[in-house]
Amino acid sequence: MTWSKHATNVAKSFASKLSLLHRMRFLPWKQLEDFYMKVVLPSVRYGLVVWGSCSKTLQQSGKLHVRAGRIVYGLPWDTSAKDVLTHTKWDSLETIYKVRLTNLFSNA
Repeated sequence: MTWSKHATNVAKSFASKLSLLHRMRFLPWKQLEDFYMKVVLPSVRYGLVVWGSCSKTLQQSGKLHVRAGRIVYGLPWDTSAKDVLTHTKWDSLETIYKVRLTNLFSNA
Protein backbone atom coordinates (compact mmCIF):
# COMPACT_ATOMS: atom_id res chain seq x y z
CA MET A 1 0.00 0.00 0.00
CA THR A 2 1.32 3.43 -0.90
CA TRP A 3 0.26 6.80 0.44
CA SER A 4 2.11 8.85 -2.16
CA LYS A 5 -0.99 9.59 -4.25
CA HIS A 6 -2.95 10.70 -1.20
CA ALA A 7 -0.02 12.73 0.11
CA THR A 8 0.33 14.45 -3.25
CA ASN A 9 -3.37 15.34 -3.13
CA VAL A 10 -2.87 16.87 0.33
CA ALA A 11 0.02 18.97 -0.99
CA LYS A 12 -2.06 20.12 -3.99
CA SER A 13 -4.96 21.03 -1.73
CA PHE A 14 -2.57 22.91 0.54
CA ALA A 15 -1.20 24.87 -2.43
CA SER A 16 -4.69 25.81 -3.64
CA LYS A 17 -5.64 27.06 -0.17
CA LEU A 18 -2.49 29.16 -0.13
CA SER A 19 -3.61 30.73 -3.39
CA LEU A 20 -6.78 31.78 -1.61
CA LEU A 21 -4.72 33.15 1.27
CA HIS A 22 -2.59 35.08 -1.23
CA ARG A 23 -5.71 36.65 -2.76
CA MET A 24 -6.82 37.71 0.75
CA ARG A 25 -3.58 39.56 1.55
CA PHE A 26 -5.42 42.88 1.63
CA LEU A 27 -6.64 41.85 5.09
CA PRO A 28 -4.65 42.70 8.23
CA TRP A 29 -1.94 40.16 9.10
CA LYS A 30 -3.79 38.99 12.23
CA GLN A 31 -6.84 37.98 10.20
CA LEU A 32 -4.65 36.26 7.63
CA GLU A 33 -2.86 34.36 10.39
CA ASP A 34 -6.18 33.36 11.98
CA PHE A 35 -7.46 32.08 8.63
CA TYR A 36 -4.26 30.13 8.06
CA MET A 37 -4.14 28.66 11.57
CA LYS A 38 -7.85 27.84 11.82
CA VAL A 39 -8.75 26.81 8.26
CA VAL A 40 -5.70 25.93 6.17
CA LEU A 41 -3.23 24.37 8.60
CA PRO A 42 -5.71 22.00 10.33
CA SER A 43 -6.54 20.45 6.97
CA VAL A 44 -2.84 19.71 6.50
CA ARG A 45 -2.23 18.51 10.06
CA TYR A 46 -5.28 16.22 10.01
CA GLY A 47 -3.55 13.19 8.51
CA LEU A 48 0.02 14.32 9.10
CA VAL A 49 0.98 11.23 11.10
CA VAL A 50 -0.08 9.04 8.18
CA TRP A 51 1.26 10.94 5.16
CA GLY A 52 4.14 12.63 6.98
CA SER A 53 6.27 9.56 6.46
CA CYS A 54 6.30 10.46 2.76
CA SER A 55 9.37 12.65 3.12
CA LYS A 56 9.09 14.22 -0.33
CA THR A 57 5.54 15.39 0.37
CA LEU A 58 6.44 16.55 3.88
CA GLN A 59 9.31 18.57 2.42
CA GLN A 60 7.05 20.07 -0.26
CA SER A 61 4.38 20.90 2.31
CA GLY A 62 7.02 22.42 4.57
CA LYS A 63 7.94 24.80 1.77
CA LEU A 64 4.27 25.72 1.42
CA HIS A 65 4.08 26.33 5.18
CA VAL A 66 6.98 28.78 4.85
CA ARG A 67 5.29 30.37 1.85
CA ALA A 68 2.21 30.94 4.02
CA GLY A 69 4.38 32.76 6.55
CA ARG A 70 5.70 35.04 3.82
CA ILE A 71 2.14 35.79 2.66
CA VAL A 72 0.70 36.39 6.13
CA TYR A 73 3.51 38.64 7.32
CA GLY A 74 4.27 40.29 3.98
CA LEU A 75 7.87 39.06 4.01
CA PRO A 76 10.01 39.25 0.86
CA TRP A 77 10.03 36.10 -1.25
CA ASP A 78 13.78 35.69 -0.82
CA THR A 79 13.53 35.45 2.99
CA SER A 80 15.01 32.12 4.07
CA ALA A 81 12.77 29.43 5.52
CA LYS A 82 14.59 29.62 8.85
CA ASP A 83 14.09 33.40 9.03
CA VAL A 84 10.40 33.08 8.13
CA LEU A 85 9.80 30.51 10.88
CA THR A 86 11.74 32.63 13.36
CA HIS A 87 9.76 35.76 12.45
CA THR A 88 6.39 34.00 12.58
CA LYS A 89 7.27 31.96 15.68
CA TRP A 90 5.72 28.94 13.96
CA ASP A 91 7.00 25.41 14.25
CA SER A 92 8.08 23.73 11.04
CA LEU A 93 5.79 21.02 9.66
CA GLU A 94 8.58 18.54 10.35
CA THR A 95 8.54 19.53 14.04
CA ILE A 96 4.74 19.33 14.16
CA TYR A 97 4.95 15.86 12.57
CA LYS A 98 7.52 14.64 15.11
CA VAL A 99 5.52 15.98 18.06
CA ARG A 100 2.29 14.39 16.81
CA LEU A 101 4.08 11.09 16.20
CA THR A 102 5.61 11.19 19.67
CA ASN A 103 2.22 11.95 21.22
CA LEU A 104 0.63 9.09 19.29
CA PHE A 105 3.15 6.57 20.59
CA SER A 106 3.28 7.90 24.14
CA ASN A 107 -0.52 7.61 24.43
CA ALA A 108 -0.54 4.05 23.07
